[in-house]
Amino acid sequence: LGLSSEATSISEEIFDMDQILPFLTDIADTVATEKNGELTVTYNITIEDIVNLYMDLAEMQGVDFTSYTSSQLEEIMSSFQAEIESVLTLTELKIVLGVSADGYFSKFYIDVDMDLNIEETEYNSSTYEDVVVGTNEISIAGFLHIDLTDVNKTVTVTFPDDLDEYTDMTSSE
Repeated sequence: LGLSSEATSISEEIFDMDQILPFLTDIADTVATEKNGELTVTYNITIEDIVNLYMDLAEMQGVDFTSYTSSQLEEIMSSFQAEIESVLTLTELKIVLGVSADGYFSKFYIDVDMDLNIEETEYNSSTYEDVVVGTNEISIAGFLHIDLTDVNKTVTVTFPDDLDEYTDMTSSE
């Protein structure tokens, strides 16, 4: 799989929680439940959450917001939110993470339902401006659900009884 030998588990290597956690804490609609020792956390992401994520990324890239007043920050965030809303209609964007009683990732779900409206422009050399010539409408609806069971458990592999009858496909080169 190309994973480093220092990883103590596959789930640790795939999900670096130290990098993911600062972004997940920005999501306002977060619900955590525990059942039979398994923790399930559901993140329902809104456009406001995307704006907050953008602000965090900007800070990580070196933008210093400490010199801005609260009204200036609110204006920046409102402007960015308006830009997003002009191209994105977000019906659902949900991430579900599950952690088993043993401490391994057991669930990773992403549910998406959104529409994008992206303006297509051409440069008008007589007016020296970009002119809107059309709109591309893209609808995205789908899901990715990964359930991991029996992580770090003993696995039994049963080979076929007639394995010696299989054709040897080893190359002679």
